[in-house]
Order: sequence, then structure tokens, then C-alpha cells
Amino acid sequence: MKATDEYIITVRNEQSANDMCDTVTETGKGTFRSKDGICYLTYRTDSTKVLIRASEDEVRIKRTGDAASEITYRPGRRSYFEYKTAYGTFAMSVFTAFVRTDAKEGTIRLGYTLETNGDEINNEVTITTRGINKWQKN
Repeated sequence: MKATDEYIITVRNEQSANDMCDTVTETGKGTFRSKDGICYLTYRTDSTKVLIRASEDEVRIKRTGDAASEITYRPGRRSYFEYKTAYGTFAMSVFTAFVRTDAKEGTIRLGYTLETNGDEINNEVTITTRGINKWQKN
């Protein structure tokens, strides 16, 4: 499909900490293109715009809107960032265990530990793209 075609972008985040396990799913319409082994995805939710750039060894996710952040995931490395909300700004970090990107299929998998205020949450994220055929559009 062309970069101008619409896609459904689904982000599934399985989170665990101590005895807690939860799955959060976010879906939005957006765009997907692949060039030289790098995926570029953009999508919107109700109040947030998300831009993703993913290669075999790095994923960058930038969120703008009601909540804003810019996070870089690199296997074996810790990244520091600020998460901005209407309630304030929070300092956080992620330690990335793995990044797996299939640029042709538009599939991205991340494993990382999120740390904030001394608390750690393990995350496994799967991002998938699915094209919207013209006959499916209203």
C-alpha cells in the first residue's frame, strides 16, 4: 500500500509489577511507510498524536497533545525522559531489553522496564498496522 493509504495502528502493552498484571490497548487511524528498513508510523487517539520511527536497533516514540513525551528505546540501554500531563511533569526512565522490527509488515515489538519514583513496571509492547481497504471507508 502507498504511504497515503489509511491504516489501523494497534498498540498492545502487557504490563506487570509485583503481583499486578494488566493489558492496555490503544488503537487509532494513521499512516505507515517503510524505507530502507525503517518504519514510520503516525496515528491519533482522542487527544494525542503519536509518531513512531523504528529500525532494527532503535525505536523512537513521540507523543504530543494532552500527554507528551519522547522516548528512545535501544536494547541494553537506559533512556531518560519527561512525561508531561495537565497535572505536572514526571521524570521517568526506560531500560530496553529488546527491540524487534519488521519494516515490511509494520510490526514492532519492545520489551522494557519503566521506572518512575523508584517503582518499576515491566512492559512488553506489540505495535501492528493493518491497511484499510477503500471499500471499508465510509
